[in-house]
Amino acid sequence: MTAALGINIDGIGAAVPSAVKAAGASWIRMVLLPERDTRHLVSLYQSVGLKVLGVVARESMAAFGVHDAFTTWDRAANEYCKRVSTSLDALQVGNEPDHE
Repeated sequence: MTAALGINIDGIGAAVPSAVKAAGASWIRMVLLPERDTRHLVSLYQSVGLKVLGVVARESMAAFGVHDAFTTWDRAANEYCKRVSTSLDALQVGNEPDHE
């Protein structure tokens, strides 16, 4: 069995789907942001055979007010499920800090 390779992408489409696939990736990971509708971008990556993991991280919750632990995470996760979950292959809720 070959190990799956996942690559983080920026969520604005700077990473060309065919180039990501050619690099050997089978998954991409993108943080979901309230100001971006990523459904079209997700379909572009999926059209070349890549699976897409959407991440609800701290920066995903800007539109949901104060960071009050589970209430806000639950609210954000539910909102992103409504927005994009039908197009994603997987959804991750929560993320380790990237720069702390």
